Amino acid sequence: ADTWLPVMNLTAGKCLTSWKSSNDPAPGNYSLRLSQDYGEIVLTYNGDYVYWDTGKWSMNTFSGVPEMSIPYIYRFHFVSPWSPNASFGYTETALEGGKPPLTRFSLDYTGQLKQFTWSPQTANWNMFWSQPENENICKVYGLCGNFGFCNARMLNPCKCLIGFRPVDGVSWDAGGFSSGCRRDSDEDC
Repeated sequence: ADTWLPVMNLTAGKCLTSWKSSNDPAPGNYSLRLSQDYGEIVLTYNGDYVYWDTGKWSMNTFSGVPEMSIPYIYRFHFVSPWSPNASFGYTETALEGGKPPLTRFSLDYTGQLKQFTWSPQTANWNMFWSQPENENICKVYGLCGNFGFCNARMLNPCKCLIGFRPVDGVSWDAGGFSSGCRRDSDEDC
């Protein structure tokens, strides 16, 4: 699945997998999983290439996620870190005696991990945290595919090099850039 809910756990055998594109729920290229030493959480491309990590677990937070040290609605639980039996999850706590808000983490088809909270006032999911952050989206490995280039300052971060066009125009237009670009002409160089 691409969505992580409270009381669900990441383990050696359970990870999040992105969709292939915004409109194709087939398994994509990105996953959120425990690292091979079971002491941190990593974002990977094709299961092998790590392009973001939480940093090592230290008592009650990950060293690379300073936001975890701020008391808030989440309680994180890491059972048996550093072992093959490791299990990481979270629960929510209520604010000021009320019910806890609805929350979820989602691994986007672009390789970004996003954290959302439901707003009953606007009847909408509000994103308030993501990694890699928007200005670092170009750190996502393989985001623009072959012969594509990334510019985080643009609305659509991926463009094809001059003389190239998207391999899959429908996915490209929907924000799924990983299929990359191909030459405009079919002539051999």
